[in-house]
Amino acid sequence: MQPSQDEQYLSVLFGLGNIMKKRRYSLSIHISSLFFILILFIGSVLIAISYYSSQQLLAGSARTLAHENSKKLETVFTQNVAPILTSLDFLATSRFIEHTEPPLQDERWLTSVLRAFEQSSNLNSLYFANETGQFFMFRPLLSRADRVMFAAPDDAVLWMNYSHIDGTNDIYFLNQEMKLVGQYKEVAHFFDPRVRPWYLNAANDGVIRITEPYLFFTLQTYGLTLSRRSFSGKQVVGADLTLKALSSELSKLGFSDHSQLILLDQQLRPLAEHNSGLNLRSDPEQIKQSLLNTDTPFASVMSRITSQAQYDTPHSQGQDWVTTLTPVKLNQQLHLFLAQATPKDELLADLITLRNRQITSAIVLLLFCFPVVIWVAKRLSSPLHNLIQLTDNIARFNFKKTRYPQTMITEAANLSQSIQLMEHALHDLLRLLRETTNNQDFAQLARTIAHQSYAITKAETILLYVYDQENNQFSVAANHAIIPFKIDINQLLSSSAWLLAELRKGETIHLNRKDNILRTYLDQLYNSDLYFFPLLNRERQLVGIVCLGYERTIENVQADKHAFLRELLSFAEIAKDNIDKIQQQKEMLKAFVELIASAIDTKSPYTGGHCQRVPELTRLLAEAAAKDKRYFAEFTMSSEQWEELTLAAWLHDCGKVTTPEFVVDKATKLETIYDRIHEVRMRFELLKMQAERDYWQSCAQGGIQNRQSRR
Repeated sequence: MQPSQDEQYLSVLFGLGNIMKKRRYSLSIHISSLFFILILFIGSVLIAISYYSSQQLLAGSARTLAHENSKKLETVFTQNVAPILTSLDFLATSRFIEHTEPPLQDERWLTSVLRAFEQSSNLNSLYFANETGQFFMFRPLLSRADRVMFAAPDDAVLWMNYSHIDGTNDIYFLNQEMKLVGQYKEVAHFFDPRVRPWYLNAANDGVIRITEPYLFFTLQTYGLTLSRRSFSGKQVVGADLTLKALSSELSKLGFSDHSQLILLDQQLRPLAEHNSGLNLRSDPEQIKQSLLNTDTPFASVMSRITSQAQYDTPHSQGQDWVTTLTPVKLNQQLHLFLAQATPKDELLADLITLRNRQITSAIVLLLFCFPVVIWVAKRLSSPLHNLIQLTDNIARFNFKKTRYPQTMITEAANLSQSIQLMEHALHDLLRLLRETTNNQDFAQLARTIAHQSYAITKAETILLYVYDQENNQFSVAANHAIIPFKIDINQLLSSSAWLLAELRKGETIHLNRKDNILRTYLDQLYNSDLYFFPLLNRERQLVGIVCLGYERTIENVQADKHAFLRELLSFAEIAKDNIDKIQQQKEMLKAFVELIASAIDTKSPYTGGHCQRVPELTRLLAEAAAKDKRYFAEFTMSSEQWEELTLAAWLHDCGKVTTPEFVVDKATKLETIYDRIHEVRMRFELLKMQAERDYWQSCAQGGIQNRQSRR
């Protein structure tokens, strides 16, 4: 029968295991081999990292460059929009926007409007509208092209439009002195500013809202609208801002002459471009689809747009590109996207040189480390070999308090110290567990806990308090104090409710001598720091407190041992809980037995108190025998034997529980319900009389027979 595949696999594993068991080498050989492999691995990784570091540095450089460019665009936008925001706030608080007729006579305000246009070349128009639908718009005519576009006189510098809700527009042209130099009236399509987005977005909170970018019909360029509501809430002022500044800034942001940049809105429609060859006068949706579908560097990043910056290295147009898509936050509600593509070779020029240097350095370092590895392996193997010999006790589970030698190697020294601490801790823990298992007296257990606490922490003051339910307070169960602790723990807990609450939660409390809680006890306190460790039973009730007191502030090494003490006290909690439960069971059994004895005494009025007197008499007799050194010199009783004797004395008449009352309530041994002794006596008297009668009858009959025989 051929073995299965699993059986063959197991046989191979067992064979390898046997080979590994047989072939064992020195620690120095293992360390040398490990270091050789490690150095080879590290060298290979360094070479690989140096090879791929260019990619990572490239990504970081591209992201950094994109982030810087987005911040530059945000700064340019902030610089251009700041004066416009000021103008809108200024207009919203003025009475100029309260006009319901063309404000041709308000030359001072008209001059201010013109100055706003002169200070911001990207400001296309200013306007305001009221609740009745009246609309006033201002445009600058600072160039001849502007005047030709609006058919304005040569000396006109400001264009004003008063639009009625029925579609009638009154056009006015003003010169530098704000004098009317021309006007005309035209009828256009119905226009109600109250339904426009910029009017609806303006809330009555004084905040300036910004619309998404859109194409200005008159200028055939992209821009956005800013608007806010006046203080009275009856008017809304607005301003059209072109994105010419952002478009011109794009030409300055390219990493190289071949870098391509596109500014996109939130729907990925192009607003401005540099070096990409896009015709922005075409349909924006068609341009967007061409960027997504054709072989362009931007297709990959635009297809997975998120609010986070995107990075990719596509292959397009016959070369590799580094492409990024970075958000440009104009304000909290509005943000654009900056798409940037740079040829990879141009971006990696300096990084390739750095990569070659890293490869050379890694090879030199690899050759240098070979002899160093051998020396380090021998250096490490010596203390570790000594450590293995000293830890033989741990392998045999024979824990002792062995002192481990120190070494100059930090790691080996720390390992020796840790193993020494572990062995000592296991030694103390197992000893405590043995003492706890063999001990049912909490008084002795408390002394053991106090002694072990001192052995672990070396605290100058150690007290173990247990909760006395009868007196409703804590009492000292063990005291291992070099420095006395004279503070009343019950008074301290009653005066500080939070301290008792934290202990009931199982928290360890640390109090310093300078704390306010100990200020009233300074005359009774001789310690610098106090630590309170709670003892909780299975029901999470506070049944004890271990108090540690230190003369000076402890160090970290000493404080670290508190965690081990906490684990040690957890065993003490279990032991105390078990002892308490055993004691409760004994008390319950004692009470039950005494209850039975009391019931027996109550049942029989003739022997009342007998079951209660017998244990006391038994105790007195046993104590007298134990104290006697003449006749009973070898007579002694342990605590368990005393408990057994007491229990037997209480239960000596327990059989009377099932005995009928007419048997228990008897004056004599033969008495039942009535006194039968008289009946028995009468029967015996009757038997006696019958015997005497029979005797005399026999005698009489014998005399008659004698007389007859004589005859």
